[in-house]
Amino acid sequence: MIRILVINPNSSVEMTSSILRSAAVARLPGTELAVVRTPDAPAAIDTREDEDRAVTAMLRLPDLVGPADAVVIACFGDPGVSEVADRTGLPVIGMARAAMVHATRAHGSFGILAASHDAVGIMTDMVERYAMGDTCAGVQAIGVGVAELDRDLPGHWDGIVSAARRLVATGADSICLGCSALGPVADVLSAELGVPVLDAVPIAVLAARAEVVTRAGSEV
Repeated sequence: MIRILVINPNSSVEMTSSILRSAAVARLPGTELAVVRTPDAPAAIDTREDEDRAVTAMLRLPDLVGPADAVVIACFGDPGVSEVADRTGLPVIGMARAAMVHATRAHGSFGILAASHDAVGIMTDMVERYAMGDTCAGVQAIGVGVAELDRDLPGHWDGIVSAARRLVATGADSICLGCSALGPVADVLSAELGVPVLDAVPIAVLAARAEVVTRAGSEV
């Protein structure tokens, strides 16, 4: 049995439930998933300060010392990946990097659909940090905070479509959903736009499972 711990770095119960539903899509036979939130973290992660607070809170999670073979950080800014890896000694997969690598390999160029305008700079810097600027067609914001987006996803549909169309217009062959709260719209948005729209959570879960299998094989 491969045990994967999926961490929501914010404290939202509702978003954690959404992440659980997305992660369950990738629950292959022989895979056990545990999805947890971070109670002492902000309710939503919109800024660099929110990320810093979330990382500090994640490192206090008792789940980090529980039974797991890999960890997924379910926030598109990939906060705390290196810190959690140092703390646990486990493979830690950030959902942003997993989704961008998958998008590049499977579809070519990609764009990132962010929630807030504050997140655009964070994600642009992250793309450069991962040296993926050559395949990223850009980052576009819906223009609302993560908490508001999670509270009323259908109410922001027009803004979601508008921002996603801007990404396609700039040359994106696929779109990475840059917020866990957006996962439920992946399929319907893809149908609306005619391009692949990627929910990063299940992609990251599959990447974590593959990393565990690869490491186990190398140790045989």
